[in-house]
Amino acid sequence: MRDVARRALLAVAAAMMLAGLGVSGVAAQAPDAEAEVRITARRLADGRTEFALQERAAGGTWGERRLPRARFFPASPAVGRWLSSSALTIEVSALARHSAEGTESVEVRIVARRLADGRAEFALQERAAGDSWGERRLPRSRLFPASPPVGLWLSSWPLTVGAAGTAPVAADPPTIPEITTIQVSPGDDIQIVIVGGARPASCHRSHGSGEETTCLEWGLSAAERRDFVTAEMAKIASFFADRFGHAPPAEVTVLLDHNSQFIHQAFVGSIVTSFSTNMPATVAANLLAHEYYHVLQYALTPFESLYAVPQRGPHMGGTPRWLVEGSATYVAALYDGTLADERRAQLLKHHGNPGTGRAGTDDDYEVGMLAVDWLTERAGEGALVEYWRELNSAPLCRTIGECARPGAVTWADPFEAVFGLTPDAFYDRFEAYRREAVRSAGIPHLADDVAEPVITMSGGVSDAIVAAATDELARLQSFAARLGADPVDYTLVLADGESYPEAIRRLMGDRREGWCSTSLTSPLHRTGIVIDTSCDTAALAADGGHMTRIADFHLELTVSRLEPLRYTGRNPHWLESGISAYASHHYEALAGRRTGRTVDHAAALRSARTLGPLRDLYAWLDVRDHHEEVTRLGFLAADWLADHAGETALLDYFRERRVSPSWEAAFEAAFGLTPDAFYEEFERYRATLR
Repeated sequence: MRDVARRALLAVAAAMMLAGLGVSGVAAQAPDAEAEVRITARRLADGRTEFALQERAAGGTWGERRLPRARFFPASPAVGRWLSSSALTIEVSALARHSAEGTESVEVRIVARRLADGRAEFALQERAAGDSWGERRLPRSRLFPASPPVGLWLSSWPLTVGAAGTAPVAADPPTIPEITTIQVSPGDDIQIVIVGGARPASCHRSHGSGEETTCLEWGLSAAERRDFVTAEMAKIASFFADRFGHAPPAEVTVLLDHNSQFIHQAFVGSIVTSFSTNMPATVAANLLAHEYYHVLQYALTPFESLYAVPQRGPHMGGTPRWLVEGSATYVAALYDGTLADERRAQLLKHHGNPGTGRAGTDDDYEVGMLAVDWLTERAGEGALVEYWRELNSAPLCRTIGECARPGAVTWADPFEAVFGLTPDAFYDRFEAYRREAVRSAGIPHLADDVAEPVITMSGGVSDAIVAAATDELARLQSFAARLGADPVDYTLVLADGESYPEAIRRLMGDRREGWCSTSLTSPLHRTGIVIDTSCDTAALAADGGHMTRIADFHLELTVSRLEPLRYTGRNPHWLESGISAYASHHYEALAGRRTGRTVDHAAALRSARTLGPLRDLYAWLDVRDHHEEVTRLGFLAADWLADHAGETALLDYFRERRVSPSWEAAFEAAFGLTPDAFYEEFERYRATLR
């Protein structure tokens, strides 16, 4: 759980860091004359609010703030009264800003009003025909806090101006948490801006009243969480200063209570990180250390040299993402003393993943950490500071054409100067190291050249359980072949209660305690599964006990090996859950078991009558309150598709997902009809069910 929680939060933190530095994905541009803008605002020392406007430039970066002549919002305006700035002229292009041809002008102004709770709401208006002003355009994120830090620029969600017929954007106001600023010492004047204090969205069990809520998972109130962050950041600053001889002055924004809508109220110029309160304090500390290393990177080298804009891709002037994130992950493991365990865990967990660099990687954090670990073993920890300094001083190329010229300076030049070898030479040596490291790790299925599961025992395991597991694996491989799947390769460890924790450590490089448990490594390239056979299987009879756990792991791994991890969750939820239910149901029927994985046809038929159209059951968030019913209906849909195109087409869909531009294209390639045609056919079929 620690690893899963940390990776999910690092992904959120990375997205928020980019938002906080004013970098975000570029929205697709329509061919009409239009431009993308956002409103920015800051509180002044005298209580007034200053507004400005930024335009999205070619390449996706935000331009300089444009300051209207009349741009100050009074300290205490009347509640509800809209006030307007003076007009600004925006130049938009009929060619979506890809050339200077076809430009025209659009006049806009910022409008704002004070709400009853002290916050300010702002919007944008365009000049309409007849010199009148159009409807107020409301950005999705548009509320300015009642008491923000003085001088801190906050930004709205982007708006497109100049597109004919664009209607005002309706949106519910986001909940903006309160902001607390804390000075941390020691360190070079580190200031933490802590956002939050109310009940976090991720805190499922809590008690308290008013603004002070205690989350029972962690057992800390909002005030105690702020104290924890303050103390931990002081330790992190001291660690960096002692270990690397550098503790940059910085402002670090910590979102204690994760609010996805608030991500886009970015703190420009700050590193923004978030952690929920249901994680262990050790994971929170690791996350804070990871993000603070990004502060160090930012202090040592220009942001544009790290995450490159499109014309400065990762293999031109900009540093590859695996080196940016991998070094932060490595330093965080140094800080919390888990480096040795993390090294083993990630070597084993990612043994089948593509490596860094030329082959790409599904995990820039953890595979990147292994790469940085290898580099620092040879060049020393000081290289993690020297590289960013060297990068900052290098005359890097700045365009695709410039970087393609002979002799152009790219990130590879500072890399070679600091680490003593070219990136290509590093990639070759690193991959050779990884192959040898996992083969010598003592994991049975990695030590042979056969693609099939290997059973191993740890402690006293009965012959009957070993025989049952052997039969189960043979049956599973036969069933997977029936679906047209290739064999999967992993280690199944059958352990007794006493040896179970050590078996997990050997297989996964992880230290955890447990009783009556099953532990898995996570997709995409799972190392294996450990089962504590001392569990009372009678207590697990409802879901088939140990053998069903093996079956679930095997079938899930069979599918996950077919589809890249980045597409998981991006398929229709009814399709993913339906195919999974189809495979589990038919396998359990083959095994002669009726378990919780067996679909009840009567219940499936009831779901067919009670749920809405299948096409509306796409996203998990939309169906989570009806998950079981959607899974049953998805089973009926998968059953229909298997009857229509053959059973093997169900897994062909995931293969097609690798090469198709969209899930719709993969669906048509696998099943021989478009999703729209299928929806029509299936709804007619549903109407016949009784």
